[in-house]
Amino acid sequence: MFVMHQNDFYDRSEGTANDSSPFIIQEDIHFFHAALVLIFVVTATYQVATAGILIIFYLLTLLYHHPRFRLKCILPLNYLIEGACAAVMVSAGILATRNRPNSWIVWLGAAASFLAFAWGSAFKDYKDIDKDQIAGNKTVYTLAQVQGWPMQNMHRIVTFILAGLMVAPTFWLHWRGAPVGRVN
Repeated sequence: MFVMHQNDFYDRSEGTANDSSPFIIQEDIHFFHAALVLIFVVTATYQVATAGILIIFYLLTLLYHHPRFRLKCILPLNYLIEGACAAVMVSAGILATRNRPNSWIVWLGAAASFLAFAWGSAFKDYKDIDKDQIAGNKTVYTLAQVQGWPMQNMHRIVTFILAGLMVAPTFWLHWRGAPVGRVN
């Protein structure tokens, strides 16, 4: 929720926000920053590793959205940060469980989330091509337009790769003997 509000606020201040996005004021952003710090402190009293991962997430979103850095405008950093945010949140969720899994499960979950969200972010940019061009945000679509590629062809490539990333875990789990698709 914090990241969505942060995104809406900075997009609106940049002039590229959706007209339907909620109006967010500076005080809302300060409130969410303070609330996150409180969450970090409370989490750190119980699980230091999870709190550390949450702090990494916070710093990544700040670098991504804040006007001073605005890494969402730089290709490929925009996709890498979105993938990294997914990876750290999956890692935090895995590490927050009572029975800590083997480290390879944490790494595998983080890697799969990174790949899926980094490329999934490219897919979601299709709806914002015009706004991204106006704002100067570099995405695979704005880059393809500069190169003269037809947008439909670029979107087909992105969709095909994203579908592969979404289907691959099912085959991997089946190969590992997991009960994928079985109804008891």
